[in-house]
Amino acid sequence: MIMKNKKRLSTISLICFLSALGSGLLAQKVKPEIILSKYEILHLVKEGIPELSEYYAAVKNQKNDDALELLAAYLKDKLGERYFFNWKNFNTKFSEYAARYPDEVIKNVKRSNEQIIKYPANVRWKIPFEDLRGESVTAYELRHLARQQRAADMMFRFYLEGEEEKYLNYFVTQVKSLNSAFINNEYETGGNAVFEVFRAGYRIHNWLFAFNGYLASEKFSKHNQIELIITFLYHGSVLYDGTKKFRYGNHHTKGLMALAQIAILFPEFKFSDEWLNTAIGGLTEHLQKEINDDGFQFERSVHYHKGDIDNYFYIYQLAKKNKLELPEVFEEKFYLMFESLAQIAMPDNTLPVLQDDTDEPWGEFNKLTSVMNLGSILFENGEFDYFASKEICGDKFWFVDDDIRNENKSKKTPKNKSIALETTGYYAMRNGWEESSKYMIVTCGLSEKKPDHQHADMLGIVAYSNGNVILPNYQVRYFLPDFPFFKSSWVKNVAIADSIPQTVEWKPNEGNSGFGKWLDLPQPKRKAWITNDSFDYFSGTHNGYDKKGINYTREILFVKDGFWIVRDKFVSDAEHSYQQIWQGHYNTLSRNHLRSTFSNGSGLEIIQLREAEYEINQNSFRGKGSSLFNVNGKREFTFTTLLYPFSHFDSRLLEDAETNKLFDWQIIKNGSIKSQQLDFTSNASLLIYNNSSKLILLDADRIELSGKEIRFEKRVNVFLEINESGILLMSLDETEVNLQSVDKSNSQKKIIMLPGETVPID
Repeated sequence: MIMKNKKRLSTISLICFLSALGSGLLAQKVKPEIILSKYEILHLVKEGIPELSEYYAAVKNQKNDDALELLAAYLKDKLGERYFFNWKNFNTKFSEYAARYPDEVIKNVKRSNEQIIKYPANVRWKIPFEDLRGESVTAYELRHLARQQRAADMMFRFYLEGEEEKYLNYFVTQVKSLNSAFINNEYETGGNAVFEVFRAGYRIHNWLFAFNGYLASEKFSKHNQIELIITFLYHGSVLYDGTKKFRYGNHHTKGLMALAQIAILFPEFKFSDEWLNTAIGGLTEHLQKEINDDGFQFERSVHYHKGDIDNYFYIYQLAKKNKLELPEVFEEKFYLMFESLAQIAMPDNTLPVLQDDTDEPWGEFNKLTSVMNLGSILFENGEFDYFASKEICGDKFWFVDDDIRNENKSKKTPKNKSIALETTGYYAMRNGWEESSKYMIVTCGLSEKKPDHQHADMLGIVAYSNGNVILPNYQVRYFLPDFPFFKSSWVKNVAIADSIPQTVEWKPNEGNSGFGKWLDLPQPKRKAWITNDSFDYFSGTHNGYDKKGINYTREILFVKDGFWIVRDKFVSDAEHSYQQIWQGHYNTLSRNHLRSTFSNGSGLEIIQLREAEYEINQNSFRGKGSSLFNVNGKREFTFTTLLYPFSHFDSRLLEDAETNKLFDWQIIKNGSIKSQQLDFTSNASLLIYNNSSKLILLDADRIELSGKEIRFEKRVNVFLEINESGILLMSLDETEVNLQSVDKSNSQKKIIMLPGETVPID
């Protein structure tokens, strides 16, 4: 019978079969979000399961305690077959884990100690309250307590200390404390809701892991097992109700992931099929709507992309283990998630920091090898192997089958050169996969549905060379008071106007846990993207300064022999000040020349190629430095900036030299070259050439070359290659370009060039 004090919600419905007064059973609809008694769950089991014949007989004869014993034993046995690892082999697997991952074991002990010192087993679930040290528990801390991320650490500690019961008792007591809080309505709701689907889903994932570990011990009683099964069932009904309606974001996905685990692991219960259909259908919908056609997660953050890989991985693995067929699109999109990481990886097998990445606060890269190890195992892809660690990481060791964890991998150097994730808005430039290779990624996108995790870095860049992140972005942590600052334009490699960052309207989250988002992010737009073996060219704009009457465009030219030209163009009818910000620690060599150096002796030169009255301001915060070039009182101004990474002291650019060679290239500001091989003149603002055979012209509307004149209808950027057959001309413009070719006999030829198109000039 349902006791009157049991917790009921208003929106979940589930058919349960309950004990009735008198003889027989009465089927009736009730609210499943109550915590059922141990006897009431007996009537939730499907009929007709051959292996449960003794159980059915016990229920029929009202031998409820016997029935519970039989049900617990049956489910325990089945979980050995269904869960990621088999509890029957747990001791062997745990010994291997401890031997292979001693550092992880140290972390398990440390984190379990932190949990015991901070929270009692019979903890409160509603703030305000104080922890065991007498300190007030913050909203951020309550949210993490609700995730129960230390449950696995406590379980490992239980076995490390010879099945010390205080750890098992702590686990069971903490579960019971939440169940009691649920019954008595003494848990946090609203912005920090303990039963919000992300936190409840995270919690169930962690509790299922600990539960299956404890099954290996005889000290984990049948009574406690039933208590946990009841807990999983009422959480399942909460998750089912909270996930039926699609919502963008990883919170909804995490809830579906946990609901799917409950349904797969406990299919004997009458509602499991409906839960499974809802969970798999919802996860598939997330893959279809949130994984862009280029394979990247729609929130554009590496952290959240990797987090969603985890969500899908657990269900992908569990479905395969239990011989459940997933929709074809599930595997297709899941594969693309790994592929997109390989496409934007840096040459040292790491990932750039993009948006809200939170694993290592203030870190300047994201780890890649462990997540790609999963991709390598699941899809047997040689290019995934290239990025994969030699062995599975410790936290995934338990989720991968023993027979495939130690397979020899066949690494294959990626074919990816420069590549664009067009839908997501990431443009990666690279010239190879050696440690010394050059790499840059440009961010030119805004998540349409949920831009909460985006930073004010439209058209911002991250760059790598010679084993170092030479132009960094930084990871963040939500509870730190400087979180909004590290999400702002001041710590990005961007250009701004009037010392106003790209966005200023900040909104903290409802629960006041530290997280917040920008409300007025600019809308970026790619204008041109051209890539070939010699160079890459990107052009983009955003509307961040439209209200001030300022039009802004950023152009980036990557000469693949090893340097970049970055041009920030501001155009306005009124006078403004304009700024260009570069992250890093720099020495000022002159008013237009900065240099940073790194621990391996390599460095980066930043040189303004246009003469102007630059002011240089240098700043540092949390150990992160930056330098800012400023110009004042300009209507129109273009920063034309050379980024030249050097590998060694001898290859640096000398600040007092009249000319410097950039590998086989030279930069000329007067637009003319005269040599034995070539007589070339142009009114370009900048000419970059390589042995007189390859030339890049910026802002040219006229070229004279060996008796031929080429006229453009407007000032454009063009690439020329001169060979025995003649002249090849490519437009580096975002729109079509009309040009006219005139030879010595005054014969004229009109040509229309499309962006990126190459045309021959006789």
